[in-house]
Amino acid sequence: MSPNEDRPADALAPVLGGVCPDPRGVLGPIADSGDAAPRLRVFMPPARRVDVRPSSGTRYTRLERVDREGVFEGPAPSEPDAAYVLRVTWDSGETGEIDDPYRFRPRLTDDDLADFRAGSESRLDRLLGARVERREGIEGTRFSVWAPHALAVNVMGSF
Repeated sequence: MSPNEDRPADALAPVLGGVCPDPRGVLGPIADSGDAAPRLRVFMPPARRVDVRPSSGTRYTRLERVDREGVFEGPAPSEPDAAYVLRVTWDSGETGEIDDPYRFRPRLTDDDLADFRAGSESRLDRLLGARVERREGIEGTRFSVWAPHALAVNVMGSF
């Protein structure tokens, strides 16, 4: 695939600019309309190379760099909602495996958001803020914020 073929350049521009309102719509497993096989798209600016493998497998598939800013794309694991691991070779030459946060479904449901909008959600601490949690055996931090007029939200720290 050429860098511009079948790539939503307009959708990637807000990701690259840090102001994307729906990064899940353009990152992670992407199901194209029609008969096209699902694709996997990741944004790893400091990466030289990114490979993917199903968590239960041993064979890696290389993702192609489709943007000089660090967007990589290739075939998604064939099972819907399949767990997968990314092997990243960083610009420094170091290689490591990481879990793609975009492979997990959003934790907030449409019902949660409807209750929030209606003012009937009594435990906002359950929905908003940073929460350490374990999903599919992987520990991480979920972060949700209500900022209706913000153009961008950044989380900073030593990760």
